[in-house]
Amino acid sequence: MLTNRVGSSFARAKTVRIGRPGALGVPIRDTQLAGPPGLGFAGTVPGARIHGRYQLERELAQGGCSRTWFAQDMGQPSHGVVVLKMVDLTSDIGNVLHAHLRNESFLMGEIAVQSDRDSVDLFATPIAYGIDHKAGIAWLSMRVAQGRTLGEDMKSRMKDGCGPYPLAESLRAALEIAKGLRQLHRLHPDKPVPHLDVKPGNVMIDWEVVHDRRVPHVTLLDPALGASVNEGAVQEGVAIGSAPYMSPEQARGEISRLGPSSDIYSLGCVLFEMITGKMPFNGENWAELLGAHISQQFPSQVISHDGLRRVVDKMTRKNPGDRFQNMDEVIANLERILVELEGPQESVSRVGAFMRWLVSRRTAA
Repeated sequence: MLTNRVGSSFARAKTVRIGRPGALGVPIRDTQLAGPPGLGFAGTVPGARIHGRYQLERELAQGGCSRTWFAQDMGQPSHGVVVLKMVDLTSDIGNVLHAHLRNESFLMGEIAVQSDRDSVDLFATPIAYGIDHKAGIAWLSMRVAQGRTLGEDMKSRMKDGCGPYPLAESLRAALEIAKGLRQLHRLHPDKPVPHLDVKPGNVMIDWEVVHDRRVPHVTLLDPALGASVNEGAVQEGVAIGSAPYMSPEQARGEISRLGPSSDIYSLGCVLFEMITGKMPFNGENWAELLGAHISQQFPSQVISHDGLRRVVDKMTRKNPGDRFQNMDEVIANLERILVELEGPQESVSRVGAFMRWLVSRRTAA
């Protein structure tokens, strides 16, 4: 196991435990700039450069100590626009954030290799990892399909008066997310890695019209939270994830009970939002949302399609043992409903067209 000494005031004389660089053969370049730590995200504005290489264009998401942006890779123009995830090393938990981001880069490297083997492209591909001490930021750059987050896409539809997605489009998008999560869960069969932060903001989506119908290309982001749980880095009793989409066991901080079924619950929440245009629960604060996931009945009854309502209901049961037990079961049920909506011949032809489109995109890249 390798260690890396972080040469700055927030981690002086400490080491950070990391995984294998370029896990399973994926090259991750680790670069550092000398100098004292800066002011964290104070300089993260459109047009600013991180590490002298990534010119920030548009913010995608933000948390208390993290930011995710679209950025232009000025050092490698062939990469074009990339997704740049940054964590604030000047915060009180900078050392922990640094370790988490590096572990995320290696996990994504493993996923990328598995994606090549399976001819599946559903996760962002890591490009480089580094530390900009002048800005006080650690960063991870990733190659993703062009598009926007699922959350942005849903908001845009509602703003334009289009309403929620049609059922078939919701199912196609949910199926792609489920296939990506299945890939993550299968990465370490002896101890499956759950995502634990499945939400619209962690799904990039790009729609393509094929045979007069919209087909989604999905890219999943930020898969490392489950790996941190599996490594014992999260204490029992700590609620982790994003409150509007947390499973009850996440909301209770039942770390030992977290697993693939937690992602099934969160995917049920995302699917519900795609279908209805609303999150399943509302709350004035984080605590109210967690309480709703724990104790309130999931509002699946508002879904008009009987079969889909039953599937969402089972995905979002309070007890993990009462849900579908793996993504294979979820995928089979969603595919069955899609066939019911479109008919077997058209569904089969759509899958074939979608796969041909994906192959053409990879060839063009």
